[in-house]
Amino acid sequence: MTNMDPSGSGPAERLLRLGERLLSLLVEAGRTRAELVVAEFAIEKLRLVQLLAMGLVFALCTLLGLAFGSMLIIACFWDTHRLVAIALVALVYAVIALFMAIMMMRRLKGGPPAFVHSLDTFRRDYAAMQGRLRRAKSQSDSPADIMSDEFPESSQPPRDLL
Repeated sequence: MTNMDPSGSGPAERLLRLGERLLSLLVEAGRTRAELVVAEFAIEKLRLVQLLAMGLVFALCTLLGLAFGSMLIIACFWDTHRLVAIALVALVYAVIALFMAIMMMRRLKGGPPAFVHSLDTFRRDYAAMQGRLRRAKSQSDSPADIMSDEFPESSQPPRDLL
C-alpha cells in the first residue's frame, strides 16, 4: 500500500510548486531591480547632459573672455573710452566663466555616486536572504515556509526616482 497525501499531492508535486514559487519570486525581484537600474541610468544620463551643457557654456565664455582680453591689450594703445567698454565685456564673460566653473565643481562633488540606490537595494536583499537562510538553519523551517516571505519593501525603487 502506498502512502498518499490526502490532498492528492505527493512530495514531487510539492517540490515542483516550491520551485515554481521560488522562480516566480526571483523573476519578480529581478524585474524590480532592472526597473531600478533603468531609472538610475536615466538620471545619470540627464546629469551627464547637464554637465556637458555647462562645460560648453564654460568653454564658450572662457574663449570669449580671452578674445576680449586680447582686444583690451590691443586697445590699450587707442586714445578714448574704448578700453573701459572692452574691459567691462571681458570682465562679464570672465565672471560668467568663473560662475559656471564653480557650478560644475559643486555638481560633480555634490551628486551621489552612480547607481547608489541599486547597490543599496542589492545589499539589503542579500542581507534579507542571508537572514532567512540563517533562520531556516536555526529553526529547521521547511523551504516552503522560508519562501513564503515576500521581499522587503525596501526592494521597491525609491519614489524620488520615479
